[in-house]
This record gives sequence, C-alpha cells and structure tokens, in this order.
Amino acid sequence: MKKIICYHEPAKLWSKENYHCYESHRNAAEQLKGYFERYGYPVFVCDAGNWKDKKTALELLDRGDVYFSLGTNAAGLDLYTDDGEGIYEKYDVPHIVIMADHPYLDSGNFFMNRFRNVRCNNLFVQIPNGMNDMKCLAFEELKSKIKVGFLARWGLSIEEFDDEHTRDIEVLHTGRLYENASPIRVWNHMELSESIKTIMNDVADYLECKAVSVYDGFEHILSAYYMKDYIRGLYPYFRYMLLYIMKWRRIKLVDTLVKSGVHLTMCDNSWKSYKDAKKMTILGTQYKETLALYKRAKILVADVAGFNDYTHARILDAARYGTAVISEYSSWMDKYFFTPGAMKGFHWDEVNELPSTIEHLLTNDDARIAMTKKTYNIIKENFTVEQFVKNMVTRVDLYLLSQK
Repeated sequence: MKKIICYHEPAKLWSKENYHCYESHRNAAEQLKGYFERYGYPVFVCDAGNWKDKKTALELLDRGDVYFSLGTNAAGLDLYTDDGEGIYEKYDVPHIVIMADHPYLDSGNFFMNRFRNVRCNNLFVQIPNGMNDMKCLAFEELKSKIKVGFLARWGLSIEEFDDEHTRDIEVLHTGRLYENASPIRVWNHMELSESIKTIMNDVADYLECKAVSVYDGFEHILSAYYMKDYIRGLYPYFRYMLLYIMKWRRIKLVDTLVKSGVHLTMCDNSWKSYKDAKKMTILGTQYKETLALYKRAKILVADVAGFNDYTHARILDAARYGTAVISEYSSWMDKYFFTPGAMKGFHWDEVNELPSTIEHLLTNDDARIAMTKKTYNIIKENFTVEQFVKNMVTRVDLYLLSQK
C-alpha cells in the first residue's frame, strides 16, 4: 500500500518563546500517524528541516509510493528538487495543507509567503475557522490554485468515560500571555484616512462585545455603512485587528476572573510577568504535560484565539479528558456543544457573569459531570478518529477519481 507523508516544521523555525507551538505541531504529526495507521494506512513522519527525513520523502515520491501528503501550514509544501522544481510540481501527488492559523495572521515571513509562492498541482487546504477563512484565501494572490478546500473537523481518540480521576485543579487556563501590556489599536498610528480609522475602531468596539470572527466583525460594520462589497479593500488590515482583539480578549478574561477572586492555574510560564501573577498558580508545563492536566482539572476556561467560526484545539483536548469547558462563543461550538448544554459559551459583553457560572460548577459536581458526559457522547458520536480518517481518505479518493 502506498504511504502517507506527514510533515511538521523543524524546531529551528520557532523562536524560544513559541517553542510550545513547535511541540504541538510535531505532536499533531505523530497523532495523525497513529490515526491513519490504526486503520491500515502506513505513514512516514517527516521533519521538513531534517535532511535524512527529506531524502526518505523524496525517495518515496520518486518510486511513486506516496498516496498523498499533508502538513501543518507550509510544512513540506515548499520542498524543491536540486534543479529548483517544486516537488509537488514534479510529482503529481495531492498535498493537504492543514492550516493551524488564520491566513491573515502571519505577516508573510513565517508561512504565508511560502504558501503564496508554492507550486503545487494538487493543492488541498483544510481551513481552521469555517468558510470565512476560505473567503480570506480568495483575497490572497496564490500561485497555485486550491483544488479542494474544507473545514477542519478533527477526530479525537477518547478513553471510556471515567470521572474517578482526582480533580485537584479547580480552574485551568492553558493559553499564553501574548504580551504584558494593554493592547494598542495600532491602526490609529498608521498613515490611514480618518474614515478608515473610524471603521477600524468601530470593528474593534464590536469585537470587544461580540465573540465573532474578524471577518464577521468587518462584514457587520461595513454592512451598517452600506459598504459590504468593499471588504476586500480592508483585508490587509485584518491582521492588525486579529492581533489586537486576541490580546484584548485574553487579558479581559483573565483580569475579570482574577479580580473576582477565581483562582486560576496557568500552564504557560509567560504569566509570571502578569501584574497579578502572585494570585495564580503558574506551572510552566510543556505541551504533553498540559494534556495530562486536563485529567486533573474540573474546569477549563478559555478564549478561542480568534477561531470564532470553529474552535481551538485546547477546547477539544480538555473535553475528551472530562474537563468541563467554559469557552468564548463560536458558531460551530454553539451548534454542537453550547445549545445541547455540553459546554458553556459566552460573549464579551457577558464576561462579568463568568465567576458565578464557575462557582456553580465548582459547587455542584452533579451539574459539572452531567455536562462532561454530554460532551463525551457528542464527541463519540460525531468526531472520532475513524470518522476523521474516512473523511480525509474519501476526499482524496474522490478527487483522484475526478482527475481520470
């Protein structure tokens, strides 16, 4: 049987501060290997910065022994032969880009310039945040046409439900502190017309109240100005808006909980520089250590880092280990988890209500466990590893059949 190549980025591309992202992407590659191999598909995991791994990948491609390949962001996509030809230009093999970030988040230097300029005959993109991100990709000037685009629907490997673990952590927070300062609306200091600055500030004001995506925020405000058709012109400024609102929302969440007396256990060392660090427990865990904490935590409280049309990996990681989730609103989670009562969701104009929600779940184990059981059953019915593998393979098979 032909092999699947699963790429991840080399550690040298990550800064010391973002090393946990490298770890999570590498771990995701290993998870994918386990997923596919469980159902009989052999996988080669390739570190895109390791010459021995790249040599093996090229040998597999040269022998025609590759079913398809996949990698996070630009991992593996921009590999070239000795004469400068892109390997996915030379070898007619489908490659799936698993986008872990919004296309407009990166300034271009880390992965988006590579993604824009790559030459790939059979390019698939798994988008991280609903079809709005596909609309954003349509604004990009890509050298390769996206042949298949689809929403990320990760499969989860879940153990049999068991709430007998000792849950000695009351409220867990796993995000990092982006910066130890109040975020600045940088567009107000840019050479922009006052009318554009006004629109940008209106979008920011709206996003500080409603937990919707940056795209939806711009669309909402432009619709109010009867200028919805001009959203493409503002696309270059989506990045500044996302960086602002992600930082604003995270600080807002943590500030609100700390001021109300909620004791937070923080996983990332970055919180040691936070103004109220002494009121927290800061563990400084690595990625796999953080996963283990979900079995000890009663509640995960989280923002979704801008993924308001889908979810963040930490939400599903916590849920599969029986942690009750209180999360910033997302339209996808509303459909599958909030409306059925399996998780608690909130908008930003409701953030002051969170302490009482947390207190209720901490003092009512029956209500908390009932939530986590609902979550478990929803995941087991809709988001298993088997469903993920079948979905991915079927997409590739249907595409290959359409090319004959």
